[in-house]
Amino acid sequence: MRREHDSESDDSGSEIPSGSKKIKYSQKFNKTWLNDPDFKGWLEQWEENSAYCKACKKNISVKTMGKQAQVRHIASERHRTSLKSVKGQQTLASFKKFSNLEKTTKKSEMHIAAFVSEHNLSYNIMNHFVQLLPKICPDSEVARNIKCKPTKCSAIVNKSY
Repeated sequence: MRREHDSESDDSGSEIPSGSKKIKYSQKFNKTWLNDPDFKGWLEQWEENSAYCKACKKNISVKTMGKQAQVRHIASERHRTSLKSVKGQQTLASFKKFSNLEKTTKKSEMHIAAFVSEHNLSYNIMNHFVQLLPKICPDSEVARNIKCKPTKCSAIVNKSY
């Protein structure tokens, strides 16, 4: 028996078949996508291989397509309608924040209510006292903003305000 396989001329194992598939690497979430103007505001990282659309409340796998998965998601009808509704909503940060004047006014109202309670004064004096304050301190913005009538004074003292 003769062998047809020669060790020096063995090139059959080194050939790559022409129809072979490309090796696909697993993609990971790239944090630079968060700063991309197309993705800013609605995209956040969910896991290593996925993103989350805050507008649609949907996970987007980036494992096989990477950034192209977000681009495809942007083009979807669901995302466009969700994004329109989210843009019309107020954010929590946009709700009214108390200014320094409002904080100072509230503190002053609490001090006045504590004074009335401490000295066993009638809450009814607050009707006149609130009108008197701006006359005593005409340059004080806080004195002009105090709105502490008997009902509010009682609520502050009883800690229900």
